[in-house]
Amino acid sequence: MKYLEVKGIRPDIIQYRNSLLSEEEIVRILGLLKFKPIDLVRTQEEMYRRELRNKNLSDKEWVEILSKNRQLMERPNCRKRQ
Repeated sequence: MKYLEVKGIRPDIIQYRNSLLSEEEIVRILGLLKFKPIDLVRTQEEMYRRELRNKNLSDKEWVEILSKNRQLMERPNCRKRQ
């Protein structure tokens, strides 16, 4: 964050660790970042390794999982304000 501040960039900050994001919000973020849901998954998290690693899930299923398990979402995710 300090680097961005020094460069005069003020990103939108979403504190998704403090409150759950809806599936719609996650889909919107994915669109802005041009990511697939799996790109946001923290693959080193115990829950991922124990329960999700070898599953072939759809994008919709990943979005649902991310919306209910915020600890699985990579952080930070930054984009420049429009």
